Amino acid sequence: MKNSMTRFLPVLAALLMMVFFAACEKDEINEAPTTPITQPTTTVSASPVATRLATRGAQAQSSSSTDGLQIGCISIDYPFDFDVDGVVYTINSIDDLDTMFSTAVTQNTVSLDFVYPIDVTLEDGTAGVAADGGELSLLVSACIPGSGWGNGAFPAFYFDDPNCVSISYPVTLLDEDGASVTALDATELVSLLAANPFHTYNFPINVVDTAGTVTSVLDEEALFDLLAQCACPGNGGGHGGGNGGGNGGGHGVGSGDLSFLLGDSCFTHNYPLDVLDIDGNTVSLADESAFSVLLLNGMFVDFVYPFTVTLVPDGSQITVNNGMNFYNAFATCAGGGTFDYSVPAGYFFTLGIEDTTCYSVVYPLTVTDVYGADLTVTSETEARAYIAGSVYGTIKFPVDVVNTSTGSTITLADDFAFFNLLGNCM
Repeated sequence: MKNSMTRFLPVLAALLMMVFFAACEKDEINEAPTTPITQPTTTVSASPVATRLATRGAQAQSSSSTDGLQIGCISIDYPFDFDVDGVVYTINSIDDLDTMFSTAVTQNTVSLDFVYPIDVTLEDGTAGVAADGGELSLLVSACIPGSGWGNGAFPAFYFDDPNCVSISYPVTLLDEDGASVTALDATELVSLLAANPFHTYNFPINVVDTAGTVTSVLDEEALFDLLAQCACPGNGGGHGGGNGGGNGGGHGVGSGDLSFLLGDSCFTHNYPLDVLDIDGNTVSLADESAFSVLLLNGMFVDFVYPFTVTLVPDGSQITVNNGMNFYNAFATCAGGGTFDYSVPAGYFFTLGIEDTTCYSVVYPLTVTDVYGADLTVTSETEARAYIAGSVYGTIKFPVDVVNTSTGSTITLADDFAFFNLLGNCM
């Protein structure tokens, strides 16, 4: 189920194959340079990432380490060389970089940048090389921001997935002061994001799919759901496999409208929150930003039960004991059936083909893909394509299934009927 996403310009395909949907560090603002940086009064020639370091200091980084300079989800390996007005400084630590900026950068500085090529370490530990400032900028701009999620904001990052969706230009961003800036093409967007880590998308934005169809994405929830589905198509939240859903006696909650899992006007999570990732590890999430990054990486499988949530607006606490309990509690909270939760096709087919504890699939039936198109599934062979995660879709109700306990064919009218069937047989 876990997919490595490729979303980069052709010249970088070999270098960047595994980086795009890698999660960034969770501490967006941490250490150094600690000394105030002298701002040049002249026009300075610098790459976007060098500009980010020179103008933002501590805000340019997500964390520091002894192995490299961490910027977003990548690390620039020590030692590296930095050129200021033709003088090359060797940087072995954050202290060296701090000293260089405080002593070598003056009001008369006209050029500063890394000396390329530079060695980098990607989020998954893979070694890479950035040949120039453009390649370094693309690596940094594709990192999923580790902060700024929630309250209607969608921190901007570069995405260009040939198997799902890409940004359609022009696209407008908002900086941390609320000022808008428009990128006319990918080059401009990459430069903006590499130089400033605090941009958000200004909705609506347009995306283009693999068929060349341009679609308007109206808000942050719609974009989140679309990109999360791209990151891990067919991830149905786990049914007994690994630890997904088996912890606490419930099925995994699935991956339909994934922004629902973060909470909404109906409830908020109480952090820290423990979840299971796709490798079977228990991950403790500090906040909604950390959860957002995990979902967008396609790494979320299920919650670790039990956990508590706070209902909005009365502030009361509810203990959630399993996936079915989670779904039913908030479907009721949102108005007794008005809460929309899509049933992933991969999840539905896994339970009806490989498990059959509750039901067996009856063909044909309809699956709706990420672009809203309806596809007819006529056989088990076609259904297994969804289990394998080669395509993503959600079940279109009503559907017929064979109830395992009775042997009779029944019609499931909607997602509520589906989850009620699971609740009664598991």
